[in-house]
Amino acid sequence: MFNYISRIFDKIKWVGSMYCPKCGTQLDEEFDFCPVCGYDLRKVKEKIYSKN
Repeated sequence: MFNYISRIFDKIKWVGSMYCPKCGTQLDEEFDFCPVCGYDLRKVKEKIYSKN
């Protein structure tokens, strides 16, 4: 199961997109704030990239 989830995560990272944890909007990883709800994505990105 872990390998399956890891492969999905790698595909999401490769595409360069992510989802806002507050409203679910799909975003490019270059956004620092969600353009729909204004959620601050910087800490989310720090957690994602610190795991690599």
